[in-house]
Amino acid sequence: MFGMQEQNAYENSLIDPSSRGYVYDEVDDFEDEKDKNVLGLTKRLMARNERSKEQVLGIDSGSSEDEAWGNKKWRYIGTDTSDERIQRKLYRQDEELAKLEEETARKLQDRMAAELEDLKAEDLIPQEEDKGEDDKSTQVRVETDISGLSKAKKMQLLKRESPEFLPLMEDMKSKCNEIQTFLRPLMKGIQTGQVPNGPARQYIVTKYRLLLNYLSVLSVYMMVKSSQSSVSKHPVVGRLAQYRQLLQELEQCDEKLTPKLEKLLKAIKEGHAPKVASSLNETKKPM
Repeated sequence: MFGMQEQNAYENSLIDPSSRGYVYDEVDDFEDEKDKNVLGLTKRLMARNERSKEQVLGIDSGSSEDEAWGNKKWRYIGTDTSDERIQRKLYRQDEELAKLEEETARKLQDRMAAELEDLKAEDLIPQEEDKGEDDKSTQVRVETDISGLSKAKKMQLLKRESPEFLPLMEDMKSKCNEIQTFLRPLMKGIQTGQVPNGPARQYIVTKYRLLLNYLSVLSVYMMVKSSQSSVSKHPVVGRLAQYRQLLQELEQCDEKLTPKLEKLLKAIKEGHAPKVASSLNETKKPM
């Protein structure tokens, strides 16, 4: 009798595996709240600067269906090859490629963590500059010069003085849209178990965190730019360049995984994610 009571007490103490608390804890809740705050700040900065920027056309790039599937296509559509040795060879090559992709994502995550550890608080705060009489007179002269300019002339001046500003504003808008319409729904799919383990899942998490950090640094850049005429010597410019370099290193993975993830996202929205998620990572092992 005592044994039965003890067993019942033990089973009641277990966390329901289907609940969010079984996988995620207070740290995950804190990270989710931080993500929302970063996006909120970015939206406000975009709205404030929207009135002073011109529309910049983006460049869409795509790849054919065959390039998207790559050398893993035989796993998704099946094969008519009856030679057992060929299937074993293809399977081994496919596994080696998956391991390579996983190792690349892990190295990128480690590099991101190292970059964040080196980031100092003073790097994200506008630095005070010595303002002598010459600086004051220059500031007055610039303000006087632009006061009578038209909007078009002011835009020309902005492009000449800060040619990177408008492209960065457009990039901020593009990255916010990518997070809201693409990565955030996929992250929710991970939380609900609709995205299986594997390189694709690591890519989603890595890209999501990387974009949030990039937008944070980009927001600081915009604040610094609005408070002082020149930001070329500010530490935030170096941080911005580092994150843009990391994003460029992910471009190859973007081209390869985005078509598959778009199909997965569509399946999540339509309620067929478990079946599609399974087919994306289904391994056809030789007999």
